[in-house]
Amino acid sequence: MGVVPATVLAYFFACKFEFNPEFQLLPPNFPKNLTLELSNFVNWADEIVVEDIWTAYPESAAQVLMLTNWAVDHNYTIRASGAMHNWSPLTVDILKTFASDKGIFKYLFPGSNLRNNVGKTILVKTMNYLNNMEIISAGDQNASFWAQPGILLVDLLKTLERHKLGILNYPAIGEITLGGALAIGAHGTGAPAKYETLSKGHTYGSLSNLVIAFTTIVYDKDSNKYVLKEFHRSEATSGAFLVHLGKTFVTNVTMRAGPLQYVRCQSFTDISAQELFDENNGLRSIPNFLNRSGRIEVIWFPFTSNPWLKVWTVSETKPEASLYVHEAYNYPFTDRFPEALALILGKITSWWDNVKIINRLYMKFITFGLTVTGTWDIWGASPNVFFYVKPETLKMTESGWAIVTSRSDVRKALQIFYELYTSILDKYSRKNRYPMNGPLGVRITGVDNPQDVGIDQAQTCGICSSRPVLNKPELDTVIWLNILTFRTSYEFTMFVEEIQNSLNENFDGAWAVVRVEWSKGFAYSSLHSSAWTNQTHLKDIIPGSWTDWESSKDTLNQFDPFQVFSNQLLNTLFQARKDL
Repeated sequence: MGVVPATVLAYFFACKFEFNPEFQLLPPNFPKNLTLELSNFVNWADEIVVEDIWTAYPESAAQVLMLTNWAVDHNYTIRASGAMHNWSPLTVDILKTFASDKGIFKYLFPGSNLRNNVGKTILVKTMNYLNNMEIISAGDQNASFWAQPGILLVDLLKTLERHKLGILNYPAIGEITLGGALAIGAHGTGAPAKYETLSKGHTYGSLSNLVIAFTTIVYDKDSNKYVLKEFHRSEATSGAFLVHLGKTFVTNVTMRAGPLQYVRCQSFTDISAQELFDENNGLRSIPNFLNRSGRIEVIWFPFTSNPWLKVWTVSETKPEASLYVHEAYNYPFTDRFPEALALILGKITSWWDNVKIINRLYMKFITFGLTVTGTWDIWGASPNVFFYVKPETLKMTESGWAIVTSRSDVRKALQIFYELYTSILDKYSRKNRYPMNGPLGVRITGVDNPQDVGIDQAQTCGICSSRPVLNKPELDTVIWLNILTFRTSYEFTMFVEEIQNSLNENFDGAWAVVRVEWSKGFAYSSLHSSAWTNQTHLKDIIPGSWTDWESSKDTLNQFDPFQVFSNQLLNTLFQARKDL
């Protein structure tokens, strides 16, 4: 090949590629009846990119179990992976590599054993084969179904709909897996409207609150092996697994469902943010919309006066003014923003005063889109109305918190947040700095009530963000706050860290508790210019926001003493150490 220039060698080591003379084409003694290949992991916002990671495609729970025991014997970790619609590094560690770099070195060192240093990790894809479901009972009072983790929510809900069944509280994107949604305690929007009675089989809490039973892979001391174990929701240790963040591998779940609900969604863009967050509880304030309909979402672009407010109302018959929609994703104008333009705008708007003009144009575009598509007022089966985010929707980075408070204090909590958010935003803009150029999102749900699942002694979801606060039953409502921006925005970490610290100062546990939303950005540190790096938050503040943290941590670590289902972030959160 000739002499390799010193600059190339320097670049080689700077990129942290390793020359490993013991590297094998395949992991050693890998089970022969399991499909294995190199693939890429790319999360939703393209912020976590790992190329050439070993990826397995098991066809059954038995194969996942076999892979797990192989991983323990060979010091590998197993990471379940679905649709990769996530922001936080719960699946793989934060590491970015580039195919072009590796291509250079494969050319320079043909036949050499080069790979990016991603560690001994096997990604386990669930969508290809572990995607089945069955209806167990379709009765109005006790409907239930069985499902594997790789089924997409949109497919699951379509199947339920064919049996006149449904769920009423789930995320706005349908192309995520059930396993991933349950792992992080996914939610939608929904709190009790005035005079509303919750239908059996439904919940105002998270999706995880509907789990009746599940099978997962745990360590068995007697056999000194990992085994498949079924848990029922009434078992004391079951609660820790209901939101596990990937600290186990759930191979199937049995869940409750309720009667199919029909829902109306009305959009408003003529109400100012000041009126929505009004401390005097005006007629068009969020608490009043909540009382009337129970289900709202606010999408508010910075430096605009009026947000996009969506109000969902359960309505068994179609209102005369509503458009009957037979399919989901009825706001196509939100999917038409070019990715390349988004990246450019993310760079220029961080320092550009015209970010205000751009955000006002966004709102005009939304208003125009609602008019052209005739979707100001739509009605249909709940999945056709709630699902509106597609995989190709504009990708932004996103931070998330959950404020658990009482229904009577929703107004107070919203007003405090409104004041601190606008104050910090204005402080930056006065210096001609615009770290946030995406919208603020607000949704409201109830807390997880284990009685909703309809079984005796049902356990509460251990570390779900919507878990009730111990000994404070009056804290029955969760305000979900999300801040979005183009991922190239400058100073975003510093800005969000200020928001994060202000939230913790204002909601100190007396009448409201602030928690993180597991799938989003949290534990921001401007020192490291990144989320998920603030050690004080990861080790103290976040665990301290759950009264059941220690119990859940101990249970998850007890059933995975070899940390085969873990990564750097989870090891930090759960103070996990491998039990050799």
